[in-house]
Amino acid sequence: MKLWNKITMVGSLICMAGFVHASVYTDFMVAGGNVGSSVDVTWSNLNGPVTLGSTAGTDPLVDGVKNSFTATSGLSGTLKMNVLALDDLSGNFQPAIWMGGGQSVGNSVNAQDVRGWGVRRDGKINGDLQGAEALIFTFDLSALTLGAGQSVVLTGITFFEDDGSRNGDFWQRNFAIPLGTASAGTKLANDVTAWSGSRTVVDGDQFAVVRGLKDTRLAGLELDVVPEPLSLGLVLMGAGVLFVGRRVRPTHSR
Repeated sequence: MKLWNKITMVGSLICMAGFVHASVYTDFMVAGGNVGSSVDVTWSNLNGPVTLGSTAGTDPLVDGVKNSFTATSGLSGTLKMNVLALDDLSGNFQPAIWMGGGQSVGNSVNAQDVRGWGVRRDGKINGDLQGAEALIFTFDLSALTLGAGQSVVLTGITFFEDDGSRNGDFWQRNFAIPLGTASAGTKLANDVTAWSGSRTVVDGDQFAVVRGLKDTRLAGLELDVVPEPLSLGLVLMGAGVLFVGRRVRPTHSR
């Protein structure tokens, strides 16, 4: 086997064996009732296990297993997310142009332990995401210090599901397009019980959850801090080179 083939093979094995993705799953299925129209959620102790606080009174929960980020070297500070409740009594939230919605009398994020987070207002029977209501997430990374080459990524959203049809839509604000213009919002998922992917999060990024074909609620959110892929690959490949170099013996002429 040629030397380069050996290097590539060893580098790949190291990648598979030495790099294991972790994540932090936040469970919003907690009791609390109406907790305010704007709620801050804060993740701290970022070197793990991560801890969570909020202004909701009853905090969401960090999963017992998914409670640590992949990359923690140099990571410090806090990661913050604001959750804003928009109801549709005075206007409809239109995610494609990222406008509309309002905060009527009694507007609040509504928290239930078996259903998750939704939107409530005066005169509304329950707190599910109905009609053109929305929960808007805005990320604040101003108090977060990332290590070299690290990024915050949103990797999952889970909707409340109890009958096989309570799906939701998931959107992201496209800041390259002005508010009120088509494509100011980008749809990431349509009528799903859960979304998984990898969306790099920077300070000020906004996301929205709305109902799909039926009313729903936010059940969970998953985040990670990951190393920059190219840097990781170079480091692991370098380790492979060193490993193979130790195995190749020079040929001495007599």
